[in-house]
Amino acid sequence: MENETVLAKTNVDFMFPPKPEGPFDERAWVKNGLLTITNLYFRLSTATATQAIPLKGLEDVDMRIAGERSMLVMTRYDEGNFKSYAISASPKALETLRKFFIQFISDAFKTSIYFISPASRGGVVLTNVAWDKGLLLATQKSIWFMSKDKQIRVGLDSITKIKREARKMGGKDRYVLSVDYFEKNESLSSLVLCPDNTMDLLERYLTDLMEKYNSLGEDQKLTDIEGQVATLIYSGVDSNTIQSMLSIDNKTMDQYYDKLLKLGMANVVRVRRELELTPRGVKFVTDMMSNFTTEKK
Repeated sequence: MENETVLAKTNVDFMFPPKPEGPFDERAWVKNGLLTITNLYFRLSTATATQAIPLKGLEDVDMRIAGERSMLVMTRYDEGNFKSYAISASPKALETLRKFFIQFISDAFKTSIYFISPASRGGVVLTNVAWDKGLLLATQKSIWFMSKDKQIRVGLDSITKIKREARKMGGKDRYVLSVDYFEKNESLSSLVLCPDNTMDLLERYLTDLMEKYNSLGEDQKLTDIEGQVATLIYSGVDSNTIQSMLSIDNKTMDQYYDKLLKLGMANVVRVRRELELTPRGVKFVTDMMSNFTTEKK
């Protein structure tokens, strides 16, 4: 059995979120707990209890901000479920911890690539960016672009499209893989360059991974009218206008909104239950519109 060695100890606030994505209830934080890091585990302790979490096999390490809190959320896949643990401390301390924990992320899929991340922001191609040589690492929760100086995370829940594009590079046409996603309500795109046979495999794997992550069970799929509601939200139509256009009463409208919220396809943005679509909702609507256009042809 491998010997366990204590590497660091520090005081943090921590919690065990009921779901990997939250929500984070301020009242659920354990204040001034102890984080102990060894070569095998990280332990979260109070005066009366300790929970040991294996470092090996982390699925995700995500830096987030909720209100005035900065937090680091570590996720493992255990007995068929994602289990998450959140740590709150100063941004500087969390960045140090993030770099440490990243090295233990499971390598479900890993390949050498060149990448630009991000390559565009808000639909505008960024200038003065260069290709980085590194690795693409994909888990059941996220995609990572990793080089000597960069560790860039793209959550599967934020990706809206993965597609191959032709680009002029060195006077020649080369194919790159474009990954479109949202971050803090802003659309971004990252580019991947690799040999064609690797790109074939990578495109299929990432597309299947994203589809599996975003797939809905039969009891969770949207009806036609629920899909229309989602499409109108995507188009920027307000609640009152949607109700009028589709002849929906208040109670039914609330039921549709509750379903979109439950499926993680929308967020409440202001009073009266006005919604905005999450990346998952955007992907659903754009896929639906693309399929409709294909069928018409």
